[in-house]
Amino acid sequence: MKLFHFLCIAFICTTLSAPLSVEAASPEYTALSQKLVEQATQLLNKKDTTKANNILNLALTADPANARAYIIKGQAMRLANKPAEGLRLITIGLEIEPLNVEGLILQGQAALDVKDFKKAQASFKQAAPLCMRDCPHAAALVEGVARMNTKNNE
Repeated sequence: MKLFHFLCIAFICTTLSAPLSVEAASPEYTALSQKLVEQATQLLNKKDTTKANNILNLALTADPANARAYIIKGQAMRLANKPAEGLRLITIGLEIEPLNVEGLILQGQAALDVKDFKKAQASFKQAAPLCMRDCPHAAALVEGVARMNTKNNE
């Protein structure tokens, strides 16, 4: 019996200490994932968070390393009144693609939703030099910073 316990513990330790290998998605799955994210983004613009969330789940199944899928899924969660889950998903996306301006701005907005002002400030500060005047997310950045300043003054 002791030998059995020893072997079980040895197996578990070996399994947990082995590096996890994630293989990259094929180009076809990557393209499919990107297409699904675009469809989900259009649905979010129409405020259809449920369908968008389902499509984003498919996008992440096709390519688990799709940073934008995590970021947009985080935005879907924010719109579904689940800001903490939204912040968590956006943060995962930024771990994959740290300089994603849209992700940094959404992370700042999500951090404001959960009243994490330090994280919001850090996100907006990191996004600012990446987002110059011609940046498509400049308005969202300005809005986020203004919202943060309003919250700090309350």
